[in-house]
Amino acid sequence: TMAMTYTQIDSTQLVIEHLKKSTTYFIDENQGARNLFILGQIYREQNKIDSSNMVFDNLSYMKKVPQKYKVHSIIERAKNYSETDSTGVIVFTLNELIQDRDNRPYLDELYYQIGFIAQEQGYINNAYDYYEKSIVHNTKKPFQKGLSYEKLGDLYFDDTNFQLAESYYDSVLQVSLDQNTRRLRRIIKKKESLIDVIHYENIVSVNDSILTLAAMNPEDQKVYFQNYIDQLKIKDEEERKRLEIESLNADYGNFDITDVNQNINTGKFYFYNLQSVGMGKQKFKNKFGNRPLADNWIISGNSGVTINTLQSQNVDVVVEDDIRYDLNFYIDQIPTSEVVIDSFTNQRSDAYYNLGLIYKEQFKEYELAVENFEAFLINDPKPKLILPTQYHLYKTYENFDSNLSNKYRDKIVKEYPDSRYAEIILSPKSVLISKNNEESPENIYKNAYVCYQEEDYNYSLRSVNEALEKFKGSELEPKFKLLKAYLIYKTEGEKSFIAKLNNVIIDFPNTEESKHAQSVLEKIDSEIVK
Repeated sequence: TMAMTYTQIDSTQLVIEHLKKSTTYFIDENQGARNLFILGQIYREQNKIDSSNMVFDNLSYMKKVPQKYKVHSIIERAKNYSETDSTGVIVFTLNELIQDRDNRPYLDELYYQIGFIAQEQGYINNAYDYYEKSIVHNTKKPFQKGLSYEKLGDLYFDDTNFQLAESYYDSVLQVSLDQNTRRLRRIIKKKESLIDVIHYENIVSVNDSILTLAAMNPEDQKVYFQNYIDQLKIKDEEERKRLEIESLNADYGNFDITDVNQNINTGKFYFYNLQSVGMGKQKFKNKFGNRPLADNWIISGNSGVTINTLQSQNVDVVVEDDIRYDLNFYIDQIPTSEVVIDSFTNQRSDAYYNLGLIYKEQFKEYELAVENFEAFLINDPKPKLILPTQYHLYKTYENFDSNLSNKYRDKIVKEYPDSRYAEIILSPKSVLISKNNEESPENIYKNAYVCYQEEDYNYSLRSVNEALEKFKGSELEPKFKLLKAYLIYKTEGEKSFIAKLNNVIIDFPNTEESKHAQSVLEKIDSEIVK
């Protein structure tokens, strides 16, 4: 009790001293185990991992402590896993606990911890498997289930399978009770970004297919869709036969197999039972009538099963004049109007550009970013975005390919020598300190801020949005984003304000603007608690 009291005045050393004294007296085994467990956790918080390991190891070897403390002490010891530990010993111990039926209430935590170690060791496929098992065996622990969903989301995210990642992040939010935490706010932001990625990826995929078909000559279009229809007919026929056989065989479910089971249990071949054989014959005759002896009679054309029979058994009959088999049905949907084709082209172009920005700025997936920026440039790009895209490629390639970065650097300087991007490349400091230039980012920011103070929020917001487009990647971008958050607060309310502050924290970590946004969110959280 004294130890818990000292936690209220943040006197960690006194907490440790009293907990150590309490472990001398193991009068109440439940309380004694709890004291040791808390001591091990505090040592870990102080980064005294060896002391933490010693406490958890001692607790796990005690025979008379409650099972929940023994199991969780091993789990906590596994959480302290580092390269100096014996992976085999830890995993073996966790698996031993899994095999013990008495530990079924803890399976979700045990599988999760093995998954974490597998991930640390680089066995990603094993990590997937264990995290999924953790979810399957979870019963009433929303927080643990949320952790497992989050880990799977992160794995799929790292594998650039963004659709599945978004689904798992969504599952985290579904099971989490308190979403007003830094961890959950980060997941919400990541999920929202993934929704944008999936949206733009779908636009690229669909529009690319449409434009490819529109570019074909009429004969190639016919060949393409005729092949598709032929494959569709084959699949439909296979499905029709499967349903027919399934429907016919379903009637055997009414067969009384009581006598059959009895004969099997006594070791007798069930056809030796005349009653079972007679019952089977009668069922067959009632269903199919007197049938001649023939092979494959069910699926042959002579089965005697009529269309009416099939319909009475709820079997779908394929109609030959199905519109899906009509070649013109597909050909007529291919756009021919230049206006419509240009619309698809522009949508795809915008999607490539936005994907490049998201991958570069938010996810730091630089190779995916340049892939989309390059695709933008070779697919009828909007003229006004060509130079910004080349600048993004110059900055993005800096992260992994200096030769290609220099290529775009030289291209901008030579082809657009009077542009602001060329100025930024050749003399970044002089551009940023240019006080006399009304179009400088500093002056635009100052003007927008003055308008904000004077409550001209709409004009200020327009200026900020234009600046964010024009000075993308500049050092003042975090300031513009933070100012935009405050403008959103004035025009849309606190909920949108919180979302924008989270964007600043995630997009611009370790900046003054990020620290400011974090402090504001903490104040908002404290007000909510009050």
